[in-house]
Amino acid sequence: MLLHGLRDQAHEWDAIAPALVPFGRVVAPDQRGHGGTGRPRTGYDPADYADD
Repeated sequence: MLLHGLRDQAHEWDAIAPALVPFGRVVAPDQRGHGGTGRPRTGYDPADYADD
C-alpha cells in the first residue's frame, strides 16, 4: 500500500510501483480530495481517513 503525501496524488508512485510488482500486489489509491477523487468540503479529520 503506497500512500501519497498531503499535497500529492497516487501518480506520485508511477515511477516506482512497477519495480515493486515482483514482490507482491501494489496498491496506490488517491486519498480523499486528491487526484481523481471528489473534493468534499468536510471529512478530512484523521478518523475520516481511517474509515476510508
